Amino acid sequence: MQDEYRSIAPVYDPLLSPFFRGVRRGVADYLAGIGAHRVLDLCCGTGEQIRVLADRGMLALGLDLSPAMLEKAKTRARCNGRVACLLGDAANPPLKAGKVDAVVACMALHEMEQEVRDKAFATMRKLAPVLVVVDYAATRPGNRPPAGTLLARRICHIPERLAGERHYAAYKDFMARGGVDGLFDESGLKPSFRKDFLFATLRL
Repeated sequence: MQDEYRSIAPVYDPLLSPFFRGVRRGVADYLAGIGAHRVLDLCCGTGEQIRVLADRGMLALGLDLSPAMLEKAKTRARCNGRVACLLGDAANPPLKAGKVDAVVACMALHEMEQEVRDKAFATMRKLAPVLVVVDYAATRPGNRPPAGTLLARRICHIPERLAGERHYAAYKDFMARGGVDGLFDESGLKPSFRKDFLFATLRL
């Protein structure tokens, strides 16, 4: 299997981590607030989120399909035995239901084709009673966001387009379906908590 993220792994953190620091803390704050102890991070990438969770005293399991990204995660997130990393598919993780208190998908679902995205989201619902999703927010019909939000969303198109044709097509489909809010609407789930980041471009 070809690793699509092999070329991205070395530069991912220097380029993008500064923008996601507040998001990582927001996820950890929420999970700590509800008393989550064992957390699975689907599509963990270079492991920054699981490192933050471990720093907050949680047992964090990172899962990713990219061997290159997972190698970065194993190095970056080594936190006193509180972290483990698994190679695997988010739509079919090698984990049974009830083994974790919460499942996190941070900036992962928008890059999946619809069929894979729906399967991954359904799998999340089976694995744990708490789902934490951070992804792009779309503008609701009839609502015009502030100028800062519009500019931030235009900027977000750039890395998504540079990530490749397949990735960008999945991103456009995700946004056309209403972004992260549309994902929950289609599933019939009602979020119990919302928080916006980066000029409401991203939503937890």
